[in-house]
Amino acid sequence: MSLHTASHLRLLATRPKVVITLEEQKGPSSAVYTTLDRVNGTAIICVDRDTLCDNIDITFEGTSETSLERATRLSGRRNTTHTFLTLRQPIEHDDHPGSLLLKAGKIYKYPFTFVVPEFLLPQACFHGRHWDCIEKEHTKLPPTFGSVDSGKVDSILRSLSSEPCQISYQIRVRVSKGSLRSTKAPRTLVDASKMVHVIPTSPGILDSKSDYDHLLQPELAGNGLDKHHLDRLSVTASQPKRVLIDSENDMERDKGTVTTIHLRYDPMESEDPPHLAKLSTSLNVLTNMKSLPWTGNVSLGCDEEHHYLSTEEIALSSFSLQSNEWAKHSPAGLVGKEIERVYYIASITVPVLLPRGKHFSQTFDSCLISRFYTLRLCLSVQSPKGRISTPTIAFELPVTVTST
Repeated sequence: MSLHTASHLRLLATRPKVVITLEEQKGPSSAVYTTLDRVNGTAIICVDRDTLCDNIDITFEGTSETSLERATRLSGRRNTTHTFLTLRQPIEHDDHPGSLLLKAGKIYKYPFTFVVPEFLLPQACFHGRHWDCIEKEHTKLPPTFGSVDSGKVDSILRSLSSEPCQISYQIRVRVSKGSLRSTKAPRTLVDASKMVHVIPTSPGILDSKSDYDHLLQPELAGNGLDKHHLDRLSVTASQPKRVLIDSENDMERDKGTVTTIHLRYDPMESEDPPHLAKLSTSLNVLTNMKSLPWTGNVSLGCDEEHHYLSTEEIALSSFSLQSNEWAKHSPAGLVGKEIERVYYIASITVPVLLPRGKHFSQTFDSCLISRFYTLRLCLSVQSPKGRISTPTIAFELPVTVTST
């Protein structure tokens, strides 16, 4: 046995043993905490032989990690870690103003209490910013993301060959030897941690408003006719109200919202409106990962070396619109060519229901990782005389997923 190996074994034998317990945990899975919840627990420390230490640190930490493939000729991945939250539990050693001797066979218990904050400190957003709104979003507490802890694996990231990003929270206990005031870094005797699942209640960055309309460019139509004699079909859709998910039972409950599509058909002649055929919906899941935070400078863009956008489309529903009818609007007193002012309108109520059995993270935007959702709607129409040049109209609306 070499001297190095023997020294390493002696170090392992004298290393303190740490057990972290949480009062709210009722099984092997992590307890779920939300905004302003108290995280109560105890750090239990014991040693096999008398051990001298100088510092016992108990912290509640939040960390973002990304691992992106390099876009350059250099092989490997670009790994970035950002600790955006550090809360420290005060520990009083009145009986031991200097070093603390941990005696063999004795159990030392240190209770701790942390409160899940509503917001992060301004210095958590550590990069330059071109817009004030970026700091506002980046100092909101992000949810646990991409972690296998508590069995809530993000179904979108699971499909990737290796998990490229993660946001995790943990209770961390470190026992070290050496003064924190010394120029030399303290020597760590043990560094133990326990994962904590955090789902904040703060809304996402896209706060839905019922009076917000998404106006699409008009779809001009015709059958080889001059463009001044084309029919016009325009679509206006209201942004869906936010989708609320339960932070603890989000895979067991139906989660949904609703949006309304308003159609207007302006014929250039006395033509009947097209038949409404079918509407299909799907959910686009977008995860933006960065090795360098985006400052908001549009001119710089999002270079491939430091940014990666993961997209996934999940089919939601498809249903017939044959029962939907047009309402004709014909202002009184129209004569001659003014008949062209006649138009037709129709409204379609679209339910949006997320599939069960999948875990959806809430909408959020942080320095390194962001999650967004858009609702894709695909409207099919039938024109008897072929006066609609685009029989299918596809468009997207932003959707916010937030936790209750």
